[in-house]
Amino acid sequence: TKEGLHEGFGKDHGHEIHDFEPNPEKRKNKPEFTESKDIPHNHYDATVSHSVLNVVEPHVREHVMHSIFNPLKEGGHAVISTRKWKGEIDKTKNSEPADEPKAIWVKKGSDYSYQKGFDGNELKEYTEDYAKRHGHEVKVSKLSGIGATGVHVHLIKKGE
Repeated sequence: TKEGLHEGFGKDHGHEIHDFEPNPEKRKNKPEFTESKDIPHNHYDATVSHSVLNVVEPHVREHVMHSIFNPLKEGGHAVISTRKWKGEIDKTKNSEPADEPKAIWVKKGSDYSYQKGFDGNELKEYTEDYAKRHGHEVKVSKLSGIGATGVHVHLIKKGE
């Protein structure tokens, strides 16, 4: 329900966030880790997040960003993309404004889903701000030609 989503997910609200794979038995290559909490810090050279940040509320977005940055090795890269901001999210049928700019609750039956529009500058600034607040030195550049809003993140090695 909308109220349940507003109360949120994550440890700040007494709930765990779990990764979800709808058909794990169909995977030919079994993943090394099945939950993000099990992935060791500084483990991968690259991570990808496609169209996730735009469908979660800000407090959940922080958890997602941690899941992107935590497994990255120094010198590693991340690609983060979101739904492209088209300036018309407020005209979406069956919607109500959410608590942040360019965000709405979309009613589907009796449930609501969260939608946040990002433009390239906003996603770049959000990513840089997250990195700075969590002690990461990064170079963030906007991506184009991917059909979405996207950024490339390079996690700078200490002394680089």
